[in-house]
Amino acid sequence: MFIQEGDFFLAYWDQITVWHNNKELFSKDFEISHFAFDLVPEELHWHLKEVRKH
Repeated sequence: MFIQEGDFFLAYWDQITVWHNNKELFSKDFEISHFAFDLVPEELHWHLKEVRKH
C-alpha cells in the first residue's frame, strides 16, 4: 500500500501472502504500523481510514 499526496510519499506492507509451488502457504492482513502511521501528516489520515483498526 502507499500514500502519495503532494511531496509526501509513504509505502508500507499491509498484507502478505507466501506461495510455494503454486500453493498458498500463508496469508495475513494487518494494519499500518504505529511507526508508519506517525509519519503520515494529520491532514492525510483520511487515506488510512480503511487500514487503521484502532
